[in-house]
Amino acid sequence: MTQYRLTVSGIFPSGRKWSFRQHYSSAASEASILADWASAWTTAWTTATTGLATLYPTGTVLTQYSASTLVGSPYRETTKSISDVTHAGTASGDSLPETSAILISRRTAQVGGRNRGRTYLPAPSEVVQADSVMDATNAGHVSTSIDGVRTAMTGAGHTPVIYNVKTSGADPVVQTNKTITAEETDRVLRTQRRRVRKASAIYV
Repeated sequence: MTQYRLTVSGIFPSGRKWSFRQHYSSAASEASILADWASAWTTAWTTATTGLATLYPTGTVLTQYSASTLVGSPYRETTKSISDVTHAGTASGDSLPETSAILISRRTAQVGGRNRGRTYLPAPSEVVQADSVMDATNAGHVSTSIDGVRTAMTGAGHTPVIYNVKTSGADPVVQTNKTITAEETDRVLRTQRRRVRKASAIYV
């Protein structure tokens, strides 16, 4: 089985970039898993009335999917395949600050923080929340979209995983895969400061 890092990237209305990634284990080729990843996320983003695009302003655009093959210990990227797309948001209103994020908790069969992963979707439109809490309907659309991606990928033979980068009593072997079995959407919008950490200062 090959270890892959799969990424979704785009731009905010400001033109600055956002991205998030997940890891999968698969016997498929890099090109094949990229095609399945792109198909799953395009469906998740563009499905009418319930897709993720309905949460984002028109200036927030999904622009790229990528798949990277990882080898070694620690893992290092050896090859990378890219698929460029243009899928804009469809929501009204302005984007929330770029440090805002929709948090997806990724669960394995085990309990505890070391057995969970996280995915941070980009800052949504201001209209999908009140006081930094998403309404239940839109949060449900996120969950449906995310579950759809995982279902499509597992159905194509790819296993969503997290893995440890350090050893411990509970995880004595480094880079041991743990399969993601469920994902949950946090209605409370979270902060992801790393997305603007490298932004150039603009002085006046």
